[in-house]
Amino acid sequence: GARTRSMLFAVQVEDMIASEKQPNLPGTTDEYPNWRVRSDIRLDDLAADERFQAMARAMRDERPETP
Repeated sequence: GARTRSMLFAVQVEDMIASEKQPNLPGTTDEYPNWRVRSDIRLDDLAADERFQAMARAMRDERPETP
């Protein structure tokens, strides 16, 4: 996670806001709306979301800016 030496780190928005909706269900094609599940929060409201802020803080604390 955040402790990696990689220059790039990716995380799904669903994880950042602790959504219980699964964005992808492997092994399905027509039975589940893979990658089309509506988010629990509007994109415009994401930065103000407390869950998102807490996760962003935790990642920043684990790995401050790299040179």
